[in-house]
This record gives sequence, structure tokens and C-alpha cells, in this order.
Amino acid sequence: MALATPIPQILLALDGRVEWATLTNPFGGKRKPKPATDAEIMAFLDARA
Repeated sequence: MALATPIPQILLALDGRVEWATLTNPFGGKRKPKPATDAEIMAFLDARA
């Protein structure tokens, strides 16, 4: 069985899809959120009360 699309083109297409998903991610892409400090958590809880 032969593939109609050569392997390098398939890999480039998959890489492009991953890159597009990363760039258009509404949650910020590759940036990781920093953990909240205890002071920030307490201020949030106080604001809710």
C-alpha cells in the first residue's frame, strides 16, 4: 500500500496544526499560569465573604 502524500508533507501538516492550535489557544498557549500565593488566596476568599 502506497501513501498518496509523502511522509515529510504529512509531518509538516501535523506540525502546522499543532502550531496553529498553540497560537490560537484561548487559554494562553504555552504560558503556564503561576500558582497563587497564600495572600492572593486569602484576599480572594475575603472578597467572597
